[in-house]
Amino acid sequence: MVGSDYYAGNSLDEVNLLGRTSILGNGIEPLSAFDNRDLLRLWSVDTPRAIFPGRRIASFEDGYEASFLALTGDPIADFGNARRITLRMKSGHLIQ
Repeated sequence: MVGSDYYAGNSLDEVNLLGRTSILGNGIEPLSAFDNRDLLRLWSVDTPRAIFPGRRIASFEDGYEASFLALTGDPIADFGNARRITLRMKSGHLIQ
């Protein structure tokens, strides 16, 4: 699971630390523990399913919740794209 151990932090801080490149520009050297594909899966699929085991989430299959983010580019090619959000949907409703 990906999360934050710091009450004022968020999961982006930990993702930045676990990845191979820094996307925060905070001067902290990443651990290079995961490549972008594995890190994205941990962050967007495995963690939500572990936190909410009874919900149908983290998939685009029929019957699953329609909550997702649309990004400007592929985060596997450039993990910085994970911060470039262009659209937010929560339970099928657009969030501004």
